[in-house]
Amino acid sequence: MQIDLIITTYNRPENVVKLCEEAKNCKPCPNKIIIVDSSEISNIYLQHDDNITYIKSSHKNQPYQRYLGSCFSTSDVICYFDDDITILDLQIFEKIKLIYFENINVVAVGTKVKYDDNQQKHRSKFFKIVSLLTGVPLSKSGEVNIFGQENHFSANNTTNVEVLNGPIMSFRKSIIEELYPSNLLSIFEKRWAMGEDKFISFTASRIGLVYKINNFLVGHPPNKSTYFSNAKDFEARVIYSRLWLAKFIGKSKNHNNILIHLMFGYYLFWRLLITGFNSILLNKIQFEKFKGNLLGLKRIIRYGFNSQKLTPGIEWNKEIENDIRKNKI
Repeated sequence: MQIDLIITTYNRPENVVKLCEEAKNCKPCPNKIIIVDSSEISNIYLQHDDNITYIKSSHKNQPYQRYLGSCFSTSDVICYFDDDITILDLQIFEKIKLIYFENINVVAVGTKVKYDDNQQKHRSKFFKIVSLLTGVPLSKSGEVNIFGQENHFSANNTTNVEVLNGPIMSFRKSIIEELYPSNLLSIFEKRWAMGEDKFISFTASRIGLVYKINNFLVGHPPNKSTYFSNAKDFEARVIYSRLWLAKFIGKSKNHNNILIHLMFGYYLFWRLLITGFNSILLNKIQFEKFKGNLLGLKRIIRYGFNSQKLTPGIEWNKEIENDIRKNKI
């Protein structure tokens, strides 16, 4: 059994070069290291590295980049890395392969991610109560609620899970095509959503077992994400993503469509109420969030989640074929 590593990158040339060197030093190293770059300027260093398969993507769209990279893979397992992580355990690929080898029903494997900016915090009982009252349903350990959120109120050391951590995910190549429907590519082409990792790993959990290694095999430094640079845009993405994931996850768990919309409506009501009240108190950031909530709702009403409405004229199969042809090695 072999593993190909796919690293999607955008305007982080130094990060991705460093990560490639770390991957080469792993024991064993991946069969292939495939870089899918959507940066404006090509990475000359990686382009001329004979141990790297360097691909240029015509779309700044992470799901698209990941799917494009998989088209150049020749191994049994595909492992996806974000470009801003660091490898903590040089046996990471051997440990991932072992899980697949021991259980044929496992279709996806991930690990815990060690965040350097204290993102992994214990939530208080008060926060738990507030979350429930304001429309955030809880989930059992290892599962997610209909909005794609994990249970952060327990140690959550379950190994069989429904979703994986986005910075590192691996899948059997045999299921890859089922993870990337056209509406996923269209939603992220518009840059209106977040939670792609939740979508594809939850999809995998409907096909077979998803396994999380409960050790910190990679770390994530405190890089500032563009998701948080604009309060209005961020809130719009949150609102849009919540219903998108709720409709997908809720349907998979046999939830009634009316109930899904009622739960989302209750969740949205509290976001509008809280940000609207704080806006009256002249809190500029909260006012931007209030406008973002309305913008997310507007996008839902006007476009929904249909790829033909979101990206008219784009045929994703042809886009992939064109990029494969341009990058033919």
